[in-house]
Amino acid sequence: MKKLGVFNVLIIIIMCSCDAIRVVRVTNLSNNIIEIKTDFPHRVIMEKDSNGVYQEKLIVRSDWIIMDRYNNLQVDTIHEDLIIKLHPNQYLDIAGCIGPALITIRPWDLNHSRLSIYTLTDTITAKNKNEIIDLFDNPKTKYIRKTDKERIEINNKYWKNIVIRK
Repeated sequence: MKKLGVFNVLIIIIMCSCDAIRVVRVTNLSNNIIEIKTDFPHRVIMEKDSNGVYQEKLIVRSDWIIMDRYNNLQVDTIHEDLIIKLHPNQYLDIAGCIGPALITIRPWDLNHSRLSIYTLTDTITAKNKNEIIDLFDNPKTKYIRKTDKERIEINNKYWKNIVIRK
């Protein structure tokens, strides 16, 4: 019995130390071009200042890095907004990070703080990171295994899809 307890503790330690890749992807499964409007991708990191105190530092990627990253997508920029047009069967990753395997996707994993998706018939708006996370369970944008599994390979707790169908 004691060996079983030690084995369980080792499994928990291994799972906590393993890193999982977490991705959030917006996929256009409609037959029309959709437009995504968001802020520039950024990350908040903690860095030590000259006094040894950790401070938040906002890292914003510049235009040419974004254009290079999304080289197969049509990208426009207006002031502080990034506008991306997705053709049918294209996707856009709005989060991509590595973290502990026991934790699912959280708001701080996202690279964007707001998201608007414009289709021919509808507008889907998320004003903050929590609302973007809520899109995973929204009936309009939620991954449906029966219909979407042929065109989207992965959907689990580490890899979430926001699916646009109409």
